[in-house]
Amino acid sequence: MSVAASVLEGTHQRPREPTRAASRLGQALIGYLSFAALGLYGALRWATLMRPEPTARLLALLALALALALAGALPGGRAQRLLASAATLAAVVAMIPLAGLPVAWVAHARVAVIARTVGSGLAALPAALVPYSGFDPALRAVIVMGAGILLLDGAAVLAFAPGRPSPGRRAVSALPRGARLRARPAEPWA
Repeated sequence: MSVAASVLEGTHQRPREPTRAASRLGQALIGYLSFAALGLYGALRWATLMRPEPTARLLALLALALALALAGALPGGRAQRLLASAATLAAVVAMIPLAGLPVAWVAHARVAVIARTVGSGLAALPAALVPYSGFDPALRAVIVMGAGILLLDGAAVLAFAPGRPSPGRRAVSALPRGARLRARPAEPWA
């Protein structure tokens, strides 16, 4: 009977506990999926700030932010920091035409024109009623850029802060995605 018990005991194996690498991969996957879900929610909410809604532009900015966050998952010490710097710079430059400014301005490095247009849009922002349905391209681009900056900021914090993501780092990466503008109702006589 003891031989049969030992044979049966050998066939029953305890389930393995996940390895440290699998655990880290699972946590990273949960972090990126959470970032994607919160980013999607934020982009769709941000789209309601304008009429017509720039949903396609905001979803493109979300995809850019997700790519930046995934670029930070690549292993490596100094090489990762260089990649982080290059990926962040490329994402910021790519954000400009995705927000609605002409691609030619970026391609020809018309920094002064871009800065003047963004400054004009920022100056017009306090007087804009939300949802904005006007035709000022500078103001429209600045509103979309606001979402892009928040998404890229959250992606950079999530991806490139050193070490394992702590609860504090996860919270800091979620803060920009939680920000939103307060909508002011239009005055009935305006």
